[in-house]
Amino acid sequence: MRFPLTVTCLFMAPLPCMAEPALPMLPAHTLECERSEASLFTTEQQTAPLITVGRFPIFSALSRSPDVFQSPDSVYIGGLPTHGWGKTGQANNTVSRPGSLVITGQPWGPYNAGALENILWGIGVDQQNGVANVDWRAGQVPPFDGVGQYTGVTNASAMVIAPAKFMAGHAVISPAFTPAQLSMLRIGMYVSTNIINSQISEKPINNWVGDSYPLVNFYQGILAGWQQSFDSTGKAITLLNVPAWGNYNFKQQHVGSVPGYEKGDSLDTLRSNYKQPMVFIGNDTGETAHNDYLFYDGRKSSSQENKGYAKALSHTLSDTEVDLRYYATKPKDVTVNGITVSIASMMNSPVGREAMTSGSYLMNLSGDIPNILILDGAADANIIQGHSFYLHGQEGTYFPKEYTATQTKNRKVQTNFAFTSFADSINSLNLISYQQAYGHSQGATNTSYHLGLHADGNFKFPTTTGSNYGEIEWNPKGAWGASIALCAAQENCGLIHDGNGMVHLKNGAHVKEGGVTAGSGLVIGPQPQGHNAGLGLYMPVSNITTLLEIMQGNEELLSLQNTGNFILKKTFLAKQNVIAQGNIVAIGYFQQPLKTPTSSQASCSAGQFMDDENYHYVCVGKNHWKRSALSDF
Repeated sequence: MRFPLTVTCLFMAPLPCMAEPALPMLPAHTLECERSEASLFTTEQQTAPLITVGRFPIFSALSRSPDVFQSPDSVYIGGLPTHGWGKTGQANNTVSRPGSLVITGQPWGPYNAGALENILWGIGVDQQNGVANVDWRAGQVPPFDGVGQYTGVTNASAMVIAPAKFMAGHAVISPAFTPAQLSMLRIGMYVSTNIINSQISEKPINNWVGDSYPLVNFYQGILAGWQQSFDSTGKAITLLNVPAWGNYNFKQQHVGSVPGYEKGDSLDTLRSNYKQPMVFIGNDTGETAHNDYLFYDGRKSSSQENKGYAKALSHTLSDTEVDLRYYATKPKDVTVNGITVSIASMMNSPVGREAMTSGSYLMNLSGDIPNILILDGAADANIIQGHSFYLHGQEGTYFPKEYTATQTKNRKVQTNFAFTSFADSINSLNLISYQQAYGHSQGATNTSYHLGLHADGNFKFPTTTGSNYGEIEWNPKGAWGASIALCAAQENCGLIHDGNGMVHLKNGAHVKEGGVTAGSGLVIGPQPQGHNAGLGLYMPVSNITTLLEIMQGNEELLSLQNTGNFILKKTFLAKQNVIAQGNIVAIGYFQQPLKTPTSSQASCSAGQFMDDENYHYVCVGKNHWKRSALSDF
């Protein structure tokens, strides 16, 4: 049976009505009129309109308005969405219906649906219906934003929840559904249970996402019909026709199984707390606000199917494109915001971000695609700026020739990317990559590149804030072309490997200042076993003739030959004894200060000698001196 669509006042002028007494500063045409509407009902449900159109009254005072959502510029599909808003700013959604659609010709303010088109998902509607999430009636000012289309999505509640017993292809509901519950049923509704099977793993199929919330592993089915009946005792029951029970998320769907009677079946305690088997009718297990499905069929554009005559010429499929062209007349004239995704716990929620599993994500980019992500923008734009990661564009550094090195027009330092994390609850450690220019030289010859660890400060200003804890620096200080340096704090570079492959120790070197142990010294050449030295030179005889050489200009002052000879070209001055097991051969002469023993029994060791102006003294035994006279010649 069909009900006729009756239109009483559809897109017509308001019905004649009594005018409100004129109020100060209000237009004379501000009227309150009776509501006229046209309604469409189904055969199963005659208690609520599916489509409501027409003129709603205009109210001149908030106190006389039963629902601030009502507007003479609106069309409602699925019934009026709400009774308005409570004083706390929460929606009073006692009569909202699933799939409600509100179309407003002119969205004048935050409580006139808040958008040109509102799609309200589920029995309840979230508090931010449209734009505002504050109550202007309580003296708060909401954001003055306009929205073209708003979709309110919640984790939708089931239309009907009831205890049940299960059999193959059916669910038995006792006591029977009430007329109000029956009016909610539709063929094709989802039917879920709170019975899970331990044989089906709860672990997510994608093992890359860590501790994601377990996949749904309870029995599910589709409602194919229902009927009222009686059990063997004469008690009224409702028999739901569910052709098969299974689980879409798993390859082993258990199609044809009976919930509660299979090996491993038990009641779910993760998503529900019911102590008996239940059915949940009319709700899904995952909500998506927007889903675009694009399909490319190459057979329609190739010769395989059409014998060379393609009937589909489009080869490019694009999803959502957002274009904004602006004509600005002054700097900083326009603000553009692209896609914003905001996820946060509600105020007074007992659990904050700990509720999120580590597998949760804001964006998942995957598939058979050559370019996963393309970020293209201005050179001076921040490509990514977040709490812990910063990535800049290709702006670089420069010194305009007409400016001095101290003028603000210069960009002496530019951070390219940075990672930041806390070392404790206050101090942070930042891994920073930045470029630094030192003057007007062209190209890269006067520019260095840094990768270093900095403590605290602002990573966008690495040379003036925070503490430099050490860096790797390329072309250090803009003075070592094609070189790399290892630098300590504040760009104090101690080791530089230049472009010719030479290593420079700019500030000297210390090897284990606390003392040298076995094998820990500075070693050149293969170190023989059992030989340990603070400084060791180990060279095969066939490789080199001079093991150690010290020169001043072109003059050799000291050398150690591979034959063992020690050659000293200048004066040898020893403040202590010099002991040689072999001969000491001097090409020049030996020189010692003139000195006379105090007596023939003065302290000495055998072999010791000294001279004065008259005698040559020799110690022939312990504390025993002899002498011989010297004469002119």
